[in-house]
Amino acid sequence: MTPSTAAAFAETLDEIYRCFASYRVRLSREPRVPEDQAVFDQLFAGEIRALSPARLASLVSLLKLPEHRFGALELKVLLPRLCEVSIDPKPRVGFSALADLLGRFHFEQWPNEERALIWEYLMLTLRGLLEEFSGRRAPPWGVYGYLRELSWATEHLDPALLSWEMADFPTADLHLAAFAKTWIEDRPVRELQPWGREPTAAIERWLHTSGREKLRRAVGKYQDEPFRIEFESALARLEHP
Repeated sequence: MTPSTAAAFAETLDEIYRCFASYRVRLSREPRVPEDQAVFDQLFAGEIRALSPARLASLVSLLKLPEHRFGALELKVLLPRLCEVSIDPKPRVGFSALADLLGRFHFEQWPNEERALIWEYLMLTLRGLLEEFSGRRAPPWGVYGYLRELSWATEHLDPALLSWEMADFPTADLHLAAFAKTWIEDRPVRELQPWGREPTAAIERWLHTSGREKLRRAVGKYQDEPFRIEFESALARLEHP
């Protein structure tokens, strides 16, 4: 992650904390059955920003249990800390858990400011991923894994694909070459574990139009670099899957 992206993350996280701060008070006024009140008193005590990753992981598990009537309010209280922890190098609660909760509690239906900040965070997460490349990896790692998990949060992958298209630096292009090959090779797995009709269609459209053009530009842009072959082989796979 570059210093400018790290600075943007810090600014966005501060804005997320500010935007969602009022939910702590609202949540404290919610009526609960005694067993849920006991859990609430134990786990939601103290400052959210000071929550340890281990305690946060416990709360995330509770949000998924049907016997506790926890929902979007609880998630919104925890969300700033979840966003903060999930970008750690080895997070106790990672992006996959965050994406699952955002989809589970329908973040696309939240108020405009909240939704916009979450999208800003999601796009920064993608940018941070694109800025580093350590070789091709099998699913679910890399951008393949990111887009798969993003599809749990939302069916609308076009903002992420556009952001990737506009990322004009070598590692973003290398990620695209790796993704194109993996997307084709992993098709039988996706037939058994579908991503969803809209995310799959969006990626197929983009990969064979804007994505392909991005790879073609990369071939010319890096014609004197040894990794040019990565772009050429990815193009060949797209044109002859």
